[in-house]
Amino acid sequence: MPRTFPEEQAKVLRNSLYCVLKAISIVHPEVGYCQGMNFLFMKLLEILNDEMAFWMMDYLLRRFTQLSTNYKSPESVQLQNHVFTKLFEKHLKEVHDVCADQMITPLLFTTPWFITFFSSILPKELFCRIFECLLSEGYKIIYRAGLAIMKHK
Repeated sequence: MPRTFPEEQAKVLRNSLYCVLKAISIVHPEVGYCQGMNFLFMKLLEILNDEMAFWMMDYLLRRFTQLSTNYKSPESVQLQNHVFTKLFEKHLKEVHDVCADQMITPLLFTTPWFITFFSSILPKELFCRIFECLLSEGYKIIYRAGLAIMKHK
């Protein structure tokens, strides 16, 4: 918990986080608990109550098979990184080439994006905006948000 959020916030949310993670692992035994879930759940718990956070995660695991597959299979994350790299090269060629010259591969920084839907790196307001777009537009927003971050940086 302290790695996920500051200790004072972790104390308040520790029990909620434990309960919803445990419930999801029971309802989705094929996924269980996987590293990265805690970041996404903590962001959800900042904006939703325990029950709504559980149902939102349940919905995400059912609707976005990429998420549940990411938690179960490193190959899935590698495939998504491959897709992102191709999009990165196509849409942000100059930035891509600079990264390539420095031997910086997107795999170094995109893995948490795909596992946590950016919840581990973005402030709550920006995460909420991307999350809203994810729910309305689908998984492609994860790639679009990643490209926007790379363009901004």
